[in-house]
Amino acid sequence: MSPRRCGRPADAPADQPVRSRPVAPWSGDLHHLRSRHVDDEFVVEVKRPHGYDRSSASYPLLLTLDAHWLYGTVSDLATSLSMGRAIPRVLVAGVGWPTEDLAEIDRYRNRDTTPTAAPFPEALSGARSSRKGLGGAEPFRRFVIDELLPYLEENYRVARPRILVGHSLTGLFGVDLLLREPEVFDGYLLASPSLWWDDRVTLRSTEPDLAPQRAPHPAHVYLSAGSEEGPATEGPPFNMIGNVGELARRLGSYPELDVHFEVLDGENHHSTLGGSVSRGLRHLLTPVPVPSVATAGLRGGVAGGTSGSPA
Repeated sequence: MSPRRCGRPADAPADQPVRSRPVAPWSGDLHHLRSRHVDDEFVVEVKRPHGYDRSSASYPLLLTLDAHWLYGTVSDLATSLSMGRAIPRVLVAGVGWPTEDLAEIDRYRNRDTTPTAAPFPEALSGARSSRKGLGGAEPFRRFVIDELLPYLEENYRVARPRILVGHSLTGLFGVDLLLREPEVFDGYLLASPSLWWDDRVTLRSTEPDLAPQRAPHPAHVYLSAGSEEGPATEGPPFNMIGNVGELARRLGSYPELDVHFEVLDGENHHSTLGGSVSRGLRHLLTPVPVPSVATAGLRGGVAGGTSGSPA
């Protein structure tokens, strides 16, 4: 999000959404939404596709979590890929928090994306804060489903498919949402989801004796990890390749789910964003999959998910 435009205007009523117009052609509309489920405020930026104001057409929606550092990547790539006709024109919405301070953003993020109130692993405990609490994924999920999506549909011409984009802890939130309410989104683009959280609690929920008995709703799922996110470089319990590969294999056993997992060569946890978004959008929004760059071959529609053991 554009830091200079964050923050609620001083004269804005506290209980009403606020929308400001773009300050430049490449900027989005800025909104401030108060959530009754989370009891806090969120900042939402929406980028309309080229030609939106001259058309009556409706557009697919990309809902981007981690907006402070992911919205720009998704918005720019969506524009570039649609210019090259690799994907259709789309609306891009990014949701974040009303602050410019990265440490404060991290505290909000820890609160809203974690499914349980477990402590961080010792290796991360010094760098992560639980000052705003942990385990708030359920109220945040209700905000997304009951408040944010209806607001976007009321104010913009939103069509299916709807795609959720997340990375790391917001990728974990996306996996949790997929397992609980898969019908909310048609596609899930989840890069390096933090499945290590709470002794792999979300991944363990996919085990046959714990998985929901009902068949999942049809959905397309793109999962990725960097080749430098394996056990040799990450160490226990942060084996992204093994954890995400195991998730892909389990989800791939459901015929209702189209699951594609790629290991991106030469990428680490932070550098995987651009490649994951570019390849994920093309995979989810075009009928022909992008050629695989995974380190393992395709098996049952899951690329790269056949090697590596979970942390």
